[in-house]
Amino acid sequence: MSDSDKKSSAREFFRLGMKMPIKYRFAKKIERGKYQVSKSFNGLGVEFGGGGLSFNAGKHLPIGTLTLLEMTFPFSRTPVMATGEVVHREYAEHKGKKASHLGIRFLLIDDNERDKMVAFLISRGKTAP
Repeated sequence: MSDSDKKSSAREFFRLGMKMPIKYRFAKKIERGKYQVSKSFNGLGVEFGGGGLSFNAGKHLPIGTLTLLEMTFPFSRTPVMATGEVVHREYAEHKGKKASHLGIRFLLIDDNERDKMVAFLISRGKTAP
């Protein structure tokens, strides 16, 4: 079994490839128990699931970086807020600029919001071509 097979079989939630703008901030530890939070940046979500997401970002964030995410889905005008951590990254280029493709695992997300998000993703997955 390859590493990618192990990774996908370990996933607990349905995932769907879908392009959608997101907003993200990251937290940098400055001392024990204290973090400095960045300004908000725009990213492009490309895959979503109940356990996390992947997105294209203009910032290169190290593995383990805490992220604060805002995702606005069509089922609500209020963004789904989540805290996650970078678990995967690949360097990329977008429109001639350096970029990153980041894999995020959710650490904190409201269970009701996660349920709505997963239901939406499943419904989109059934209707996607």
